[in-house]
Amino acid sequence: MRKMICLMIALILSCLLSGCTPSQKAADASPTPIVVEAPEIEAAGELANTARALLAPYEDQLNQIALQCQNNLTYTIPGDMLNTFVLDARETGAQSENGRYQFIWRQSGLHTYRVSGQDVEENLADSGENAPEDAPMYQNAGDSSAAGGGNFDRSRAYDMAADLSQGTIEITDLLNDEITGHEYFSFVHLNGILYFVDAALDFAIGTDGLEGSGGYLLAAGTLSKDRVEIVEYYVTAKEHIPSAAGLNLTQLLSQVTPISHLTARGDQVSLKP
Repeated sequence: MRKMICLMIALILSCLLSGCTPSQKAADASPTPIVVEAPEIEAAGELANTARALLAPYEDQLNQIALQCQNNLTYTIPGDMLNTFVLDARETGAQSENGRYQFIWRQSGLHTYRVSGQDVEENLADSGENAPEDAPMYQNAGDSSAAGGGNFDRSRAYDMAADLSQGTIEITDLLNDEITGHEYFSFVHLNGILYFVDAALDFAIGTDGLEGSGGYLLAAGTLSKDRVEIVEYYVTAKEHIPSAAGLNLTQLLSQVTPISHLTARGDQVSLKP
């Protein structure tokens, strides 16, 4: 049960940083809609138009994946990252200098949370999930509670070519100056092909809260007008994260053990676990 409470805490910390309050009930949230199209750039303006032009050649192929492969969202990563960049640049008033956008968006604040075993029971019931295997402990879940909080800080550091021919985004989450999340995204647009690598620090829910393994879950992919290929795999340390520049998926597949391998050509979409 303590593991379940830790999971709820992790979800609450995510809510705090995204703007919702801990008192909001999961039951109040709207059902997650089925993904049926690729992400779009939401903002207006010259920078948004540049991002749209970059993604436009791949739109039909990505939409085919969205229609046929809704249980794997790796194809949304480049569009989501570019959309976030455009919105953050607008919010901060960032301007390109010497052909590059280099700025940091930051959100921080002091927050507290409280979660009880009863919260876990209600949220599991709302989601339709069964009770955990440790049923005797689960039956007394309402007696358990956890509280805490502190200073939360989320930053997104950008180093992007003004023409969006290449760039990097580094996202860091801190709780009381301790890292609770880290993601590194790089991309290169070369000869009509978009190469990208996205690496997220791997965290597990342990008996004492979030526990980092030091490893990263990676999604490395190439987008072209007629073909998309994305490989998910795990690396044990930050120094093993490849750069999008010079990414060779054929070579990569011979060196790693894929968690998933997504390929799409025309209306033929394949996802291998």
